[in-house]
Order: sequence, then C-alpha cells, then structure tokens
Amino acid sequence: MGHVKTALLVVGCIVSGASGNLLLKAGMNAVGSPSEAGLSMVAWLLNVFTTTQILGGIVLYVASFVMWLGVLSLMDISKAYPIFVAGSFLIVMGIGATLLSEQLTPMRVFAAIFVMAGVIMGGQS
Repeated sequence: MGHVKTALLVVGCIVSGASGNLLLKAGMNAVGSPSEAGLSMVAWLLNVFTTTQILGGIVLYVASFVMWLGVLSLMDISKAYPIFVAGSFLIVMGIGATLLSEQLTPMRVFAAIFVMAGVIMGGQS
C-alpha cells in the first residue's frame, strides 16, 4: 500500500503543479504585461494579485509544494524529480496546445517522447 500512496502523492503533485502553472499562464494572458496594460507597476501588480486564475494558480502551486515535501520524504530526489518534470511537461504541453492555443510542433512531440524515454530508463536503474 505504501507504493500506491507514494504514487498518488506524486501524481497529485504533478497535476496540481502543472494545473497551477496553466492557471498562472491563463491569468497572465488576461492581465498582460505592465507596458501592454498601460499601468504603473503598482496598479499592474494589484491586477495580477486580484485575478481569479492567478489566485487559483497560486493555491494549486502551494498545494503542489506541500505534496512535493511529502514525495521527498518517501523517495530519492534523483528518482522523483525526473518523474515530476516529465509528467508536468506532458500535461503543460498538452493543455497548453488545446486550451491556450500554444503551438505543438513535431519537434516538441519528439522532445516529449525523448524525455519520457529517459525517465523510464532512469527509473529502471
């Protein structure tokens, strides 16, 4: 049962971290940069930290951080971190392409396959 608990913690960490980053990106797409918004830095920061997507992204990112601490207490970082990065990369790339209209090029797909192959091979060692 310990392996199942660890796997669920890793998956929760990956999903909440990737989702948090996606919400941060969606929020920043809505807010824009200070120069685009034509606002002072203080007014722009106020917009940033009162945007629902950004606040949700921060909450999910903090939740991911807390779960990550749990993961680190159960796994070697040299094994956990590549899994976290690869899983996050796949989620962000897929959802970025579908919901945020980011370009998904053949090279990015190849890179994702390459990263996953490396994580799988590293996990076997």
